[in-house]
Amino acid sequence: MNLFKPHHLWFYRGGIMFSERNVSRRIHFYSNYRELIESYTTISDKHLTPEIKLRLITPECQAWNEPVESNSQHPLGEPFWAFYWPGGQALSRYILDNPSVTRGKHVLDFGSGSGALSIAALKSGAKSAVANDIDHLAIAASQLNAQINAVELKFSEENLIGNECMDYDLILVGDMLYDTTLSDSIATWLLNLRSANKTVLVGDPGRGPVGTSSLLAQLCRLAKYELDSVTKKDNYGFHQAHVFTLL
Repeated sequence: MNLFKPHHLWFYRGGIMFSERNVSRRIHFYSNYRELIESYTTISDKHLTPEIKLRLITPECQAWNEPVESNSQHPLGEPFWAFYWPGGQALSRYILDNPSVTRGKHVLDFGSGSGALSIAALKSGAKSAVANDIDHLAIAASQLNAQINAVELKFSEENLIGNECMDYDLILVGDMLYDTTLSDSIATWLLNLRSANKTVLVGDPGRGPVGTSSLLAQLCRLAKYELDSVTKKDNYGFHQAHVFTLL
């Protein structure tokens, strides 16, 4: 079964959407990653959103105990997409529990990683969802996960920080506020989007940069979720993850 068959695949480049007829070479490029992703991951539903099955590195995988350093020669590089981070789990759970949040909306999943937020949005009735990540492997993993979950997901590799995001009603941000410098750039962008009447939802377990960024005064917590023991252990002991909206 070829999970990377070209139908239902769309890509955004430079603000322009291309159909599968225009991106056959790019689809082939991503399909080359399929065997690599499958060899290092397993399909898992052991998380806050068992309705969504994802290709992840879990404790059962050999790669779980193999450290991957920046600029290493490891085939996966830095596989952030292969882990279901706590903020993403919480925000996906919130979307699935509150489908009216995404129903009929055009959704951007910024820093999408595995594509879980996009998939949750589509399962909850979003009109469209774009998984956006600058990592080629993340896009390939999102494609695979979209096929596993039988949803029609669109993709973007563009760095959208600073973009006006005219095509989207709802911006989803899971676990992207982990670095102070990056958080400041993202915060400025998200505040501008909110000023343009975009709805912004953020999932985070309470990392330091959230509390020090310019977002803090504008965040309103919508929900909190208890994390499972494995997620707690692998995320510096965070016991809960939170969902916020920008006021």
